[in-house]
Amino acid sequence: MRIIWVLENIHNDRNFYSKFNTLLLLASVTLWKKNHPKDYTVLYCDELTKETLTLAGAIHLWHEVIIYTHTLPIKRHIFWACNKVKVISEQKEPFVIMDNDSLVFKPFDEYLKDEIIVANLEVGKGYYPGNTDKFIKRLSKRVRWQQDSLNVSFLYFPDPAISKDYANWSLELMEEFSKMNVPNSQYLIFAEQLLLRWILDNKKLKYKSIISTYCYGSKLTISI
Repeated sequence: MRIIWVLENIHNDRNFYSKFNTLLLLASVTLWKKNHPKDYTVLYCDELTKETLTLAGAIHLWHEVIIYTHTLPIKRHIFWACNKVKVISEQKEPFVIMDNDSLVFKPFDEYLKDEIIVANLEVGKGYYPGNTDKFIKRLSKRVRWQQDSLNVSFLYFPDPAISKDYANWSLELMEEFSKMNVPNSQYLIFAEQLLLRWILDNKKLKYKSIISTYCYGSKLTISI
């Protein structure tokens, strides 16, 4: 299984690497390798991040480190997770992608089967911009957006065709929102988390959450 982390220092600033956040990243990959020694770990990052992790003597924790960026017209100060979504769009096999502060303390193999896995289900009412929002109204794809979303700090996609479709649409939203000069990162979460929930629900695709929050219909939660 291909296990992915993405870290982009969008401001190319050495102060970006706090001790706490760096240790969380190292703990994340170390714990996963401890519990899944046969998996293939990959870090997508920028040159400065690779240099910093090399100087820290930690670059060896990943089987592969890929210097990665893209040139899509997306405003990174708002859509700071766009590199992660672009990486998702390019995967060609089942994979896990997780945030750099996601810590997994037990083997996950029994859960990584035929269903998509997310971190948890979220109620977004009153937080996400909705159908009456002036920017949402201007999107090229007009759908009836719900207010529930999926936390994507941990994602498992068994079918890369689904992840590619999701990520490409998410990037399209980020590009459109960037052209509109949206004011804050609520629109990032809309394009990343709320969109995923809409796609999976409307295509009736099965998914589970690893944190037991709430359950609708046939969707199950895994409490670990």
